[in-house]
Order: sequence, then structure tokens, then C-alpha cells
Amino acid sequence: MKRVVFALLAIAGAVVLASPGSAIAAPKLPSHPAPAGATVRYDFTADAALNDITYYGRDGKLVTRTNVRFLPAPISFGALPKYNYTVTFRASKSQKAGSRLDAHGAYAHCQLQVKGRTVAAITNPSSGVAKC
Repeated sequence: MKRVVFALLAIAGAVVLASPGSAIAAPKLPSHPAPAGATVRYDFTADAALNDITYYGRDGKLVTRTNVRFLPAPISFGALPKYNYTVTFRASKSQKAGSRLDAHGAYAHCQLQVKGRTVAAITNPSSGVAKC
């Protein structure tokens, strides 16, 4: 009887740990300042059409989106086609800006612009992760 109860508790614990939103920390993002009124623009490029992105959105709120459908890039360099996605907003107050792209392929590129100036750009051709 004790073994059955122990086994059931172990299974229940595994289910809780595997449940969405439980015991999984948000990805660590780089942090760049964005003053109030600044236009913040995130540009993401990947070699897969569906990808996951995390970024500081309006008011510095952390936004995580999974399976985001990127659009085909008008021009693609290299052997694999590239796909793009852009997020743009105006900061209503001074806040953090930063992002992470988890590409479902190998190639990942992100670029962050604040007030029209590029403050970070990262290209990773092999691991599928880019943080800027």
C-alpha cells in the first residue's frame, strides 16, 4: 500500500513539474535602456517559419510568444531560406528593452533598435538562439 501511494505521489509530482507555467523560469534577457517616448523595435530572422520569442514589451512587461509565424524574407542569403518578424512599440515610460529568439531551426538573428539607433544585434548561425 505504501509503495502504491508513493508511486502515485511521484507521478503527480512529475505531472506538476511538467505542467505549463510550473517551475519553469523565464529566459534571461539582455537589458538595454529605453527612455519614455522612444520607439523600440525588435527584428528577428530565422531559417524556420515558426519560432519562439521573448521580449520586454510596453511598460517593461515580459512577453513570451511561442510558435510565432515569421514571414518569408524578401531576400535570402545562403543555402536556407530566411523568415522575418518585427515587433515595434513606443515606450510610455523609461523601461528595459531586450529580447531572445529561440528558432526552431539552426539560424537565429535578432536586432534591437531604440529611437532608430541599433543598440544590439546578434547572429547565431548554428544553435538557433539569439539574445539582444
